[in-house]
Amino acid sequence: MSWRRWSSRARDGLMTLRDVFRWAKRLALSDQTDWQQCLADQGFFLLAARCRNVVDESLVKATLEKHLKRTISAERLFAMDSVYMPSNIRNGDLTDCDIELTSTMRRMIVLCAQAWRCNEPVLMVGDTGCGKTTVADIIAKGKLLSVNCHERTETSDFLGSLRPIGDGTFRWVDGIVVEAMKEGRPLLIDEISLAADSVLERLNPLLEPSRLLLLTDAGTVAEQVEAKDGFNIVATMNPGGDYGKKELSKALRNRFTEFWCPSELNADDMKSIILRRMRYWTPREKMPSKECIATCLVQFVTWFSSNYSHIFRCRISIRDVVAATELFVSCVDRAGSVSRAFYHAISATILDALGAVPTRMSFDRLALVDDSIRELNAIMRRELQLGFEEVGESFSVTIHGSSDEGFIVSDFVIPFGPLRPSMPATFTFEAPTCKRNVYRLARALSINKPILMEGAPGCGKSSTVVALAAATGHPLTRLNLSDQTDLSDLFGSDVPIVLEDGSASFAWKDGPVLNAIKNGHWILLDEMNLASQSVLEGLNACLDHRRQLFIAELNRTFEVGAGSGRSRFFACQNPRKQGGNRRALPKSFVNRFTSIYAEDLTADDERIIIGKCFSRDLDEDVIAQMVAVKETIVHEISTDGHFASDGAPFEFNLRDLLRWAELTVKSKDIAYAFDLIFVRRLRTPEDRRKMRNIFVEKFGLQCLPSIASISISRSRIRIGKVELSRMDSHMSSQRYLLSSQLTLLEHLAICVHMNWLTLLVGKTNIGKASIVQILADLTGTKLYTMRLTSETDALELLGSFEQVTDYVDLAKVKNGCARLLSNHKGLRDAVLKCEDSLALRLSLQSAAYLVDGETATHLNGYVEALYRNTMRFEWVNSNFLDAYANGYWILVENVNCCSAAVLDRLNTCLESNGTLILSERGDSEQSISAHPNFRVFFTMDPANGSISRAMRNRSIELFISPEENGWYHRASDILSIVSPEQSDEHLMKAFRFVLDAGVHLTPEQLLQLKVLLQGMPLEQVLKMFC
Repeated sequence: MSWRRWSSRARDGLMTLRDVFRWAKRLALSDQTDWQQCLADQGFFLLAARCRNVVDESLVKATLEKHLKRTISAERLFAMDSVYMPSNIRNGDLTDCDIELTSTMRRMIVLCAQAWRCNEPVLMVGDTGCGKTTVADIIAKGKLLSVNCHERTETSDFLGSLRPIGDGTFRWVDGIVVEAMKEGRPLLIDEISLAADSVLERLNPLLEPSRLLLLTDAGTVAEQVEAKDGFNIVATMNPGGDYGKKELSKALRNRFTEFWCPSELNADDMKSIILRRMRYWTPREKMPSKECIATCLVQFVTWFSSNYSHIFRCRISIRDVVAATELFVSCVDRAGSVSRAFYHAISATILDALGAVPTRMSFDRLALVDDSIRELNAIMRRELQLGFEEVGESFSVTIHGSSDEGFIVSDFVIPFGPLRPSMPATFTFEAPTCKRNVYRLARALSINKPILMEGAPGCGKSSTVVALAAATGHPLTRLNLSDQTDLSDLFGSDVPIVLEDGSASFAWKDGPVLNAIKNGHWILLDEMNLASQSVLEGLNACLDHRRQLFIAELNRTFEVGAGSGRSRFFACQNPRKQGGNRRALPKSFVNRFTSIYAEDLTADDERIIIGKCFSRDLDEDVIAQMVAVKETIVHEISTDGHFASDGAPFEFNLRDLLRWAELTVKSKDIAYAFDLIFVRRLRTPEDRRKMRNIFVEKFGLQCLPSIASISISRSRIRIGKVELSRMDSHMSSQRYLLSSQLTLLEHLAICVHMNWLTLLVGKTNIGKASIVQILADLTGTKLYTMRLTSETDALELLGSFEQVTDYVDLAKVKNGCARLLSNHKGLRDAVLKCEDSLALRLSLQSAAYLVDGETATHLNGYVEALYRNTMRFEWVNSNFLDAYANGYWILVENVNCCSAAVLDRLNTCLESNGTLILSERGDSEQSISAHPNFRVFFTMDPANGSISRAMRNRSIELFISPEENGWYHRASDILSIVSPEQSDEHLMKAFRFVLDAGVHLTPEQLLQLKVLLQGMPLEQVLKMFC
């Protein structure tokens, strides 16, 4: 049998002595009279049930029947009236719940119950959505404790740890495993294969028949814990092969009673599930029966799976069928039409996700949607004799409806939250694509599942969720994820505090997600596919049917509600192909969401949005021409392989149009604004010339580079067309403003005036950092500088806890005590010999008993002062956070050298009116708004790569062209850099030298020339370069 089962993934868990002992124990505990039949049945449970394909299972079954001379019938073993079915389920305990006991579910229940009857730990392996955790909950009869594993799970999450109790001391607190053992409750270990083997091996004694665990982690007396009756373990995992998934080691698998959970659904089981979910809904008069409706849904799912399942990595699962049924029931009465409700159910669960769900091959999304709608129409005409009514996107949006109804979107209603509803000023629900996104969100919100939106940067994913939250009055907690994000950043952690008596301790501080769950806020997780595997798996229990969040540090479980005034989860992400360390999400994770593909905004959308924001300042014809220019640019880039290829890919979308319109209104010059927003990012003269020609063709206006001038007064500085306020500050600078930098200085000043993130791109030593420093000096603004590397993490960008010691001057204390003890030579000498505060404290305490009362009082005062010589932890802001909160400028150099995911941690705070959620600090004031004067500048050398497309899209990209802005191509600028303080005679010699040879020298050589001129004669320096 071992030889013939080579094709099964279960080959790492073949029959061992442990299986023989389990088999024998089950026979010993059985009360059946036919021992051979019992032995055959239990052998089938133990050996055949772990096989992952039908061939291996049939082989095991045939072998058992051959040697034991008994027939094994799977239908009999897993029937509702089977002798192996738990008695409470046979008696109908699940009749009133939403769970339909399909053949697969009955199989899992019997296998798990038989294992638990003999106190065997169970390992259920199966694809996502097949019902593993549901079965565990059924068998546990509502007493189940659960913990989610991930790659950063520690032993303390299972067994317990020393926890601060608020007075500076620590106390041992049992973990969830120890709690379950002591209370005799079943325990679910979800996604067990993701935890490190070294962590799981600590549970080995618990998986043996003795079920004992020796606790030595408390650091005191070892305690042996014995599991009470009622304690059982069930572990679940997905099979290896998916992103972030792996198989459990052979040694660990052998300690469990393993069985495979098939995920295939036959038509009868699917129909029974649908009817179970419809049991509280009564069709109106003239509506089809539930059976007919269930038949239609089954036929469509079967058709879609058979025709298109080869395209997608995720098959239609039980979760999708349940979601479609629940959505149909929730909207059929309000829609007043079965066909409209069917359209909503299929669209929300299957069609809206096309384009967002992971695929195995490319496909035509619109053609697939059209084909699906035609098939659904044919099924409904055939089965229900109903004309199909496609809803489309023509609907009205009502915000100020009655409080009983809430925010109305077509056939769906979103109840108002606790805040006053408001319409965001920079968002419109009237643009067709925006309306469609809101429509799909409202439809997805009608069922109790989290929502995942995927689309290109700038298509309005996050802004749609933010706008909908504001329009419905729901508080929104928005977080940007990255591969640096840890679960503690989301849920909370122990942070250092200082008690009233000045001593240091630790206290638990809720993270933003846990705080939002407690207060019923909506939660938006941005850049979901940048998060680490541990974060994704840590969120699992919040997102599936359990709606629970277990915090191992607190050993507490929090319920995640849904509905009116309760928490809802939203996630947004850019496509994986956009790069920037984005990764594919596991099937088990995606399957928990209602996925929505956010389409790119169309030209009509952009016209409507810009018209809403700038209708008072810009004519409709001008707006239409602006959109036409942008569309032409996008078309030219897609068709001309050479245009804008240097530095590609470039994004031209709504953000650029809004900036263009905003600057046009401010400057009263549409060509001037176009040059900054669209032209200055391009990296070759040919590309810039072609970009300007596109503008000329549409507007008939010349788009010429501006000629900058500069004028300074005590309170203002004017650079070209922009005027900035100037602080009354005297700052000395060793940098020189060069003629080649005037145009760039003006562009930089515009970005400062408009409060735009600026990305300066150019070669090393071309003057990126110096131009920012010059502008800061001219305006009298404090400028911080940060240089990023490949090792930079999020804490360096934001800040961290650092050790701080409140020092007492030890020498001063010793001298004071020596004066007090001048009449006690021995005591005085002992004090003076002390070299640290502990020795001095002990010496003073001893001396206090040997001197008079007044002297002792003074000595005790010094002792108390020494006690205050304590160490504590204090949050220290990074330069970025300090500038963000206090209104300084921050220059971040080499942004393309650090991980793109780390930089994307700043996404939310770099948007207009954005905020920074500082979960790392762990205090109550985690959301920080930017100071009005805060400005941030990024610099990068394109030779070192680029940054993420999302971050580029958020910035005004200015390429410093060597031909236009390179100081080393202008003799006057070279002279200013190389020899600015030479005498006239030397100045002329240097000028001639530089003029003749400067074009052949690199910027690095010219700067080297400047350094040498500061300490060597000119003639000697010239010889070195000639």
